[in-house]
Amino acid sequence: MIDCNTVRHQAGRPRPASNAVTMPMSGRLDDYLNLAGTLKVTNMNIALDDDFMSSVQSHSESMDKLDRVAHSIYSTGQPGVIFSDRIARIAAAEKPVIAANVCGEAPLAIDESALLASLNLVAFCCTDDQGIVHFDEAEFQANVKLAVRFLDGMHDIHCHANQKLQHNTLATRKIGVGIMGYAHALILCGMRYGDDASVAFAERLGRLMMNAATEESERLARLLGSYSAWEPHHGPARRNGALVAIAGTATIALIAGTSCGVEPLFSHVWDQVVIGQHIRILDPVISYVMEKNGIDSEQAFKRLVAGESLEAVAGAEIAALIPTATNISGCSHIKVQAAFQKHIDGGITKTINCPSETSAMQIRDWLIGAHDAGCLGLTIYRTGSLDNQPMAGV
Repeated sequence: MIDCNTVRHQAGRPRPASNAVTMPMSGRLDDYLNLAGTLKVTNMNIALDDDFMSSVQSHSESMDKLDRVAHSIYSTGQPGVIFSDRIARIAAAEKPVIAANVCGEAPLAIDESALLASLNLVAFCCTDDQGIVHFDEAEFQANVKLAVRFLDGMHDIHCHANQKLQHNTLATRKIGVGIMGYAHALILCGMRYGDDASVAFAERLGRLMMNAATEESERLARLLGSYSAWEPHHGPARRNGALVAIAGTATIALIAGTSCGVEPLFSHVWDQVVIGQHIRILDPVISYVMEKNGIDSEQAFKRLVAGESLEAVAGAEIAALIPTATNISGCSHIKVQAAFQKHIDGGITKTINCPSETSAMQIRDWLIGAHDAGCLGLTIYRTGSLDNQPMAGV
């Protein structure tokens, strides 16, 4: 069992390794779902193709299978879901077998890798002379192009485990320019996560990223040549077979002091387990907003830890601007993800963190809704499904 083998090789690693496995719906579904919640370092995913999803409403057998998946997610938080027909199949092989975790990595063929980087959106939030915060789109796109050049160059100095991996990777030169700090940028710009303005902003960001990355990769192709596996049906010649992917960025976002990927804030104050240590954090942007509004953030932190609500501590206006993940409807989570997905060519790490009282039927409906909205995949976690969940709101 791959899970056991990985656990045995964890000794001495400051950050544990993990696996991801994906099974098609045509596999041994019940045996697979019975593993959910029992694996230590392996993320389970299930691939749902378009034919299966189109049959759910008209075939009771398909609906029953989706119900069983939803009940497993309700109980364990697994499996994640991939809508497999939406995975781009660009690879060195003519008819590649493509694997994809429910995450921001570019979909990969066997023995292939990609390089990722994430831009902190907070860095592009600028205050004008009137004290109004706006997002600097031109600077953002310039840095997307810089990230493309950086990641493409890294392909030429990256060390691979073997020659086959090197050959397949350089044949496509896949990269994934992504973002973090979306929730923080929304707060600074005065938008509530999940509202129409935030959804429009998400779509705008996705379009800006993809346009800038495509333009730069096409320019590099003219200077240095396209990726060797390029075929005319892939579209205009580019240097890279994949360009934009939004990863979860949990660790690097923590280092940068910003919110993870495109997720909402999990909590205003939370306990987070990082490499075996508990860290209690007052969200830095909440602290900034409080101080800007004349509220002592240290005293506010103590009151929040003591159990008072953000509304009681900072007022209704600030509280309304800063919802936590479980206060946002599943449909709003999906709208934000689908808005980003609309224009980018890679995947998005996105979890619907929902309250403990969420039902399995709601989870099933969200899976259908995510497919209808154009998402590539998603995970859903119901609060309390696991005894040792890594993050807990205060």
